[in-house]
Amino acid sequence: MVDARFRVDFADGGKGASTSVADPPGFATLKELGDGEGGEPARTSAAAGKGAVAGPAKKRGHQLTPAMRVQKAYAFAGGQLQSILMMGFMMWMSGNGVQIFSIMITFGGIFNPAKAILTSGKTFERFGGADGAVEAAAAAWREKVLEFKKLYVTLQNDGSEDDLSYIKLINYGEKVLTNNMRAYLPQRIVQFLTATHPTKHTIYLCRHGESEYNTTGRLGGNSPITERGWVFAEILAKFAARHISNLRDVDGLDGAAGWEERAEGDPDGASIAARLWTSSMLRTIQTASLIPHPTLTPPNGAPWESMAPRIYRNIDEIFAGDCEGLTPEEVAATHPQASYLRKMDKIGYRYPRGESYFDLISRLEPCIQEMESYNEPLLIVSHQAILRCIFAYLTGVDREKAPGMETQIQQNVVYQIDLDASSEQHVTGDEKRLPAFVTVHDFRDEVERTMRERRGGGSREEDDKVAGVL
Repeated sequence: MVDARFRVDFADGGKGASTSVADPPGFATLKELGDGEGGEPARTSAAAGKGAVAGPAKKRGHQLTPAMRVQKAYAFAGGQLQSILMMGFMMWMSGNGVQIFSIMITFGGIFNPAKAILTSGKTFERFGGADGAVEAAAAAWREKVLEFKKLYVTLQNDGSEDDLSYIKLINYGEKVLTNNMRAYLPQRIVQFLTATHPTKHTIYLCRHGESEYNTTGRLGGNSPITERGWVFAEILAKFAARHISNLRDVDGLDGAAGWEERAEGDPDGASIAARLWTSSMLRTIQTASLIPHPTLTPPNGAPWESMAPRIYRNIDEIFAGDCEGLTPEEVAATHPQASYLRKMDKIGYRYPRGESYFDLISRLEPCIQEMESYNEPLLIVSHQAILRCIFAYLTGVDREKAPGMETQIQQNVVYQIDLDASSEQHVTGDEKRLPAFVTVHDFRDEVERTMRERRGGGSREEDDKVAGVL
């Protein structure tokens, strides 16, 4: 056995795994090692764990994968056609004389290929159906497992390899076994692999509504949201209730809108248990304050307070230090080199006594790990710099490009990111081009339309003047 410092064991926990390719010496399934239902641990000697050939395992029935069945079907359908050359050679060897042998060869050379062509359609009937794509995907995955079985053997379960450092993953982190993982890097690898899973999960990124500092262009601070910000908060609450949690809209006794849970069997589907994160800043808490968070009863029977707000200081806005609360003009006057240095290296520039984008990435890491472990939809209401880093991470954009994503994270816009095992193939790596798994919900026009209605139908330019934008 090849000595290696670190190993990741690709354990095959599926009950329908193919066994058409013989297992190499030393390979054993979870059931044989005692990790499956009713399995007994494999009894091997210490020498076997060091590379000796293990004894014969219990014989199992061989079952072809769909891909192998298709291959065999093609071989069967074309088998008779492949024998035409052999038939012609035998007819040439039999000569021109009329003999029983030449008659049989001639008959077989014509009848058998014709029969194969006419009946080949029946050979493929069992491979049809609506679930053909699912079968093909499952077959492709099993083929990958078979390739691994040809090159690797499972970690021995008899203690002969306990001196090695390894990670054993079962069903993408459903069960994780680690051994001798003491150094910093191995522990970080364990942390990452434990949180990773291929289950589809959706993350919604939303910047807070317009704040008072936004109207004057001041950096940072902890100002409340404006009237326009509260309008977006109302729209966000309805979006979260209908689109994320799938709640039913009902009218209360006072005519105000209310929300209630959709039960199993509802024509529009059952309500969804979801999560909500905000920063500790007042403007994000106010933006998410109107989102309903009823207590749902999932199929497992455990109560779940959907969209219960959780406050994370790790997703607070970048701290501008001595520049907090200043306008760009005031920053240029008090810190003349700040604007120039930040343009030269925006990701590495640290505000005087403040933070840089590298600092944001460092404090975001625990949240990223927790976010990746969720199966439920997650709505994050945070700030522009923070959301740029998260958006770049989820869409496969280099972190050096994250500070330059000027058009991606806008106010009054919700970015829906649907992640699953196929997301990686849609990554563009271009910060200006969104991947296919990103959906943009733009509420900017709705916010402005609502503002005009509440102010008596004034023009948009007048609304902007009132808000102090122009």
